[in-house]
Amino acid sequence: KVEFAYYQIAKTLGIEMMDSKMIDDKHFATLRFDRQDGEKQHILTASGMTGWDFKKPEHSTYENLFRLSVDLRLPHKDIEQLFKRMVFNLVFANIDDHLKNFSFIYSREKDRWNLSPAYDLTYPLDALMNYTRVSRAMSINGKRKAITREDLLKIADQFTVKNPNAIIDRVLAATQLFRPFTEKQNIPQKAIDKILAEFTPL
Repeated sequence: KVEFAYYQIAKTLGIEMMDSKMIDDKHFATLRFDRQDGEKQHILTASGMTGWDFKKPEHSTYENLFRLSVDLRLPHKDIEQLFKRMVFNLVFANIDDHLKNFSFIYSREKDRWNLSPAYDLTYPLDALMNYTRVSRAMSINGKRKAITREDLLKIADQFTVKNPNAIIDRVLAATQLFRPFTEKQNIPQKAIDKILAEFTPL
C-alpha cells in the first residue's frame, strides 16, 4: 500500500512509471515494460550492463549512473528524468535505490538506448520496526549521509540539468501528498508518522 502511494506521488511529479493498481486492496500490481505489443524488449540494468557490483560502495554512485547515461547517449530528457528520480529517492527515503533498480531499454528501430520507466520506488523498510544501522544504496556527491541541496546541485551542474532548484522544490512540495494518499489506503497512523519522519528536508 505504501508503494502505491509512492507510485501516485511519483506520477504527479512526472516520473515515468508503468500503470499500476492495487488488487484486492492488498497487492501492488504494475504493468511490465519488458514486453511491448507482444514483443520482448532488450533491457539491461545498470549493474548488468557494466558488471558493477551493486553491493560495492565504489560502484554504487549516482555519478556513475549519470556517466553511464551520457556514455549511452541517452536523450537529455532522460538525464533530467534520472535527476528527478534521484531527488525523489533522497527526499522520500527510498534508500534501496541500488544499481539493479535502474534499467535501460534498447530500441532496434532507433538504434539507441533510453532510460526505462521507474520501478521499486517505495519506502523499503518495515515502518513499525526500529533499525539502528541503515545506509543509502547509492551515494550522491560522494555522500550517503547528510546529503544537502548543494550536493544535488553539484550533480545537476556536472550533467547540465536545467532548473534543478525547481525540480527539487516540486519534489519537496509533493511530500504534502503522502499523508492523504496513505490515509486513503488505511495505512496505520504510526507507520505514516514514522515514514514522514524519515523524509529528507533540503
